[in-house]
Amino acid sequence: MLTSLTHNTRRPDISFYRSGRIDITARVAKSLGLQDGDVIDVACEGGEYYLYIRYKGKDLTGSHRGQCHATNSGNVCNNFRAYSKQLCRIVLRLNGNVNVARLPVGQTVHREELGTGIAAYLIIRNNLSHD
Repeated sequence: MLTSLTHNTRRPDISFYRSGRIDITARVAKSLGLQDGDVIDVACEGGEYYLYIRYKGKDLTGSHRGQCHATNSGNVCNNFRAYSKQLCRIVLRLNGNVNVARLPVGQTVHREELGTGIAAYLIIRNNLSHD
């Protein structure tokens, strides 16, 4: 019997780490319109989870949990990183108290009640990590 060694070829769109680090791919950042300084959050409704921009960076003063910054200081950077131990702890608990949750993100949907109105469906229980 022939068996694949890689199991899953899907790459994660967002990763949550026990340290509080959150890595966001360029595809997700572009679909949400994420910009440097924006604050992300996850909302839940009826078992569905949505990643969204809670606050736009241009409207903020001070530092905030979940505030996104480009991972590269060059002129063009499309990947973002944020830190929120609280948010990571919740997502990791939803995934069975793992050390890392590397999750795919579904399509972008319009949800006016989530501030910017744009949210990405977060596939919370499909951890692509083998850890």
